[in-house]
Amino acid sequence: MPAQCNRNPTLSREQIEEYLQAYLGVSQVIWLGKGVFNDETDGHIDNLACFVGPGEVFWMDRQQRDVQHAISLDAWERLQDARDARGAASRSTSCRCHARFRSARRKLRV
Repeated sequence: MPAQCNRNPTLSREQIEEYLQAYLGVSQVIWLGKGVFNDETDGHIDNLACFVGPGEVFWMDRQQRDVQHAISLDAWERLQDARDARGAASRSTSCRCHARFRSARRKLRV
């Protein structure tokens, strides 16, 4: 999950993990860096990556010239280092996204 300083600013990372483990029944939390560039959801993880099976992650990749590329690459590197609840390496599959969205001010390439 991306660490957002505007969400639960009084909680430490460890406290957030404890809440997630208790509420969701998970034993492992994977922290990613930033979320999607110019994301209107303020960093919801499902815009960047999602679990599609035990230890299996699907993540959005961007072209190298795209402003999102460095964020996506950082997420991929963190996912490559991540371990699932049993200690196994996670498997990740990427999808290159080429869609264009329009904002009120300008076109956004995502």
